[in-house]
Amino acid sequence: MPPQHDLYFAKFRQCEFGPITTYKNAVEQVIHGTSQEYGKVVDALSKLDGTDKIMTAFERFPSVFNAEASLEGIATYSEEAVSELFPTVPADNLASLINIHLHEHFLRTHSVLTVLDPIEPSQDDLFRRQALSVAALIANCPSSPLAGTCPPNVPRCKPCRPLAVKRIRSLSSLPENAFVIGTVPHPLTMLSYIHRKSKLDPLFVRNTPRDHWLVSITNDVVDKGTGGYQRMLYLENIISQSLVKLQAEMPGGYWQIWEESDWEGLETAIGFRVGLNPGDEEVKGRYDEALSSAVISAKERVLLQTTESSRDVTESWNLAWTEIWYYIRALQRRQRSEQLDLKGN
Repeated sequence: MPPQHDLYFAKFRQCEFGPITTYKNAVEQVIHGTSQEYGKVVDALSKLDGTDKIMTAFERFPSVFNAEASLEGIATYSEEAVSELFPTVPADNLASLINIHLHEHFLRTHSVLTVLDPIEPSQDDLFRRQALSVAALIANCPSSPLAGTCPPNVPRCKPCRPLAVKRIRSLSSLPENAFVIGTVPHPLTMLSYIHRKSKLDPLFVRNTPRDHWLVSITNDVVDKGTGGYQRMLYLENIISQSLVKLQAEMPGGYWQIWEESDWEGLETAIGFRVGLNPGDEEVKGRYDEALSSAVISAKERVLLQTTESSRDVTESWNLAWTEIWYYIRALQRRQRSEQLDLKGN
């Protein structure tokens, strides 16, 4: 449970490891190094005589391990710590207690949850509707008899307070220490939604503002004359840095494409479990049948692998916006694959 922008933990997220390293307050609980360094230790252990005195690898090869100072942010839920600090918590509730501590720590280290959506007018909320619901769920303090206690490494933690959930139209409005939920629509989907049309011909598309979504969210954070390519690079940097939080000026966040939302990956990004079950995105309620048909048709055509005229002309007219959409989709699919690998599926 590190403080915001802790460089050690940022490097952990990037898997930037060198010599085998331990920490004074974590000992064998946190060890990292390259596979080559671990291989050296395994080779040395395999060559030991079976009659040698029983010793740990730390004791036998102290020069191999790089011992660092205490690692701030490590909470140890050892049997001794739990019996002393949480004597009334049953052993089978320990995982829930840890999850509550992680949730409350997240709320303490962020100032606000923001949902990015530049679309006007404000009642057109299709692309932020689910994100706002999920953000509201995260922003509330955990409701459990176990809530209100402090983690072992922070004996005097501040009481949990719910966060505000704010919709922003541009990154220039981003508060300090905010967590961003960015749901990016494909140009074809957004234009179909705004103009209530399922088929977009070339002449119509060329009369729409170029890279409209991308330009809107980067307004006032780059010069007005900045081209779409430079805006795309700026946003890609924001997204990549949000995954590791190496720089204090970069917000943490979770980015996904609207047409293929993956809320399961959010728990990896925020670091704790939440009861997410937002269901499939649907166009319903006050939206008329023609609009529903237009958006659903656009979504299906966007995800098709075959050539499609409306999608192709829309992508050609909005190259930078399209590139961001494909970048986030690739990132999203890679993260999903990594999560499946960790689960052993």
